[in-house]
Amino acid sequence: MSIKIGDKVQCWDEANYNCIGWGKIIRVGISTKDQEEIPLIQLENGRLIWGNLCAWITEEAAIKAGIRIWKAIKENEK
Repeated sequence: MSIKIGDKVQCWDEANYNCIGWGKIIRVGISTKDQEEIPLIQLENGRLIWGNLCAWITEEAAIKAGIRIWKAIKENEK
């Protein structure tokens, strides 16, 4: 997945499965350990969090997942 500055993302706490909130990628860093891109996310409440400290998904991916789930539910209703 390509990380782009300006992408809207949803973040959550993997340990407790709590939604941290929605935000935008404002910067992209490179991990010194494995050379992977890590987004710096500014949440709507102003908090900054690095993408390696939380789970996150782009708005586009979240919408696609929601549509797949909705279609599966509708198929099971038949």
